[in-house]
Amino acid sequence: SLVTFKLPGYSNEGLYIYKSYLNFKYKNNVFNLTDIYLDSKEIDIVGNGVADLENDNIDIVLNLKTDLGSNLAKIPIVGYIILDEDTISTTLSIKGKASDPKVKSLIAEDIVIAPLNIIKRTLSLPYMLIKSAVDKK
Repeated sequence: SLVTFKLPGYSNEGLYIYKSYLNFKYKNNVFNLTDIYLDSKEIDIVGNGVADLENDNIDIVLNLKTDLGSNLAKIPIVGYIILDEDTISTTLSIKGKASDPKVKSLIAEDIVIAPLNIIKRTLSLPYMLIKSAVDKK
């Protein structure tokens, strides 16, 4: 879903959402969005940001998560090294005029960081295996 930027359940009518919430504070024509959450079958979206109505400015960061990797994550060693979690995610930045915001995918940054995380998890694998064995006893 994240790679193709297509959601299987998304249609012209929109995306079905199980639940959502938005926590914000409003002061001096500025919305401080501390919690943004959308839960759907295909994708979960979490984020925060600021919307300044007086200056027609918006600055929001959203993290898009999908459980696409959940089956891969279940493979004991390979799942830990490649994913370490049940989700694959990327980040969107929404900035600029509220009337015409610019949406930028930060997937390039995620791609740069991913190999470093894989190396880190590979090096820490012996520790995780020993810790798991000790915890079982």
